[in-house]
Amino acid sequence: MYPEHGLQLDSLNGHAESALREAKRLGGNTVYFYFDKKTPLLNQGINLENELRKAIKHKALTVHYQPKICVKTQRIYGFEALVRWQHPTLGYILPDIFIPLAEETSLISDIGLIVLHETCKQIQHWQSLGFDHFRVSINIVAQQIYRGQLIEDIDYALKKYNIFGDMLELELTESSLFEKSDQVNSLLQQLKDRHISISLDDFGTGYSSLAYLTSYPFDILKIDKAFISKIGQEKDEAIVNAIIAMGNAIGITLVAEGVETKEQALFLEKHGCYILQGFYFSKALSSADSTKYLEQHKLITIC
Repeated sequence: MYPEHGLQLDSLNGHAESALREAKRLGGNTVYFYFDKKTPLLNQGINLENELRKAIKHKALTVHYQPKICVKTQRIYGFEALVRWQHPTLGYILPDIFIPLAEETSLISDIGLIVLHETCKQIQHWQSLGFDHFRVSINIVAQQIYRGQLIEDIDYALKKYNIFGDMLELELTESSLFEKSDQVNSLLQQLKDRHISISLDDFGTGYSSLAYLTSYPFDILKIDKAFISKIGQEKDEAIVNAIIAMGNAIGITLVAEGVETKEQALFLEKHGCYILQGFYFSKALSSADSTKYLEQHKLITIC
């Protein structure tokens, strides 16, 4: 609400989206007002950075997995690994709070390493149950790329859990590609050599998305939820349709994230985007629940 929750339109929109996500996490059919969760923590004398360091040290962060569904077949195409933090006294802390903090304090690489290992461990477990031939995507940020350790970390995890690179997909945002293009290109080629898929996340939200598609060897393009949420508005539908047409024309796999309604799913399928992810299909699931989800739904290798 203006002006309590922000003076600028971008801030107000961002806070509204945070409130919407929290309301859905609580089960829907509820009203949730945004508030800056860091403020009461500071008022209580709680140093969130220290708490995050403790969580990393004591392995208190968990990884949940959100399914990606092929609407052609209504079967599972893959998962996205998402980190979660359930604090013993503060309760659930939103990623919108602790991920920016981790980036500010250079803890994001430590969190990224946790997600990588937990994901590879989970893939190994799924393979032992007979579930394979699908990919799990993990998010990579600029700090992980430019510290120069990412390939070594991935090689170690693949070897430790005895899995192949073709089970992994790395999602990169434009911000991680903004500088040192030679270093990024070298890294992406090394990933390709390991048969790891590379995805351009949040497509359309930056200034150089089209240039990146021709400059880097992306396999997958994720249409940002900001566009998906506006399906139903003529101009925004035209943009989504244009992105889908372009992706199909250049032979890149398309994934739409943030799909929350049947109308959005039908529009995307009608216009040629078949791999969808969002609350309409499933929230992010715990390790145990994602395994149950796999057992209840059939798996596919292509869509």
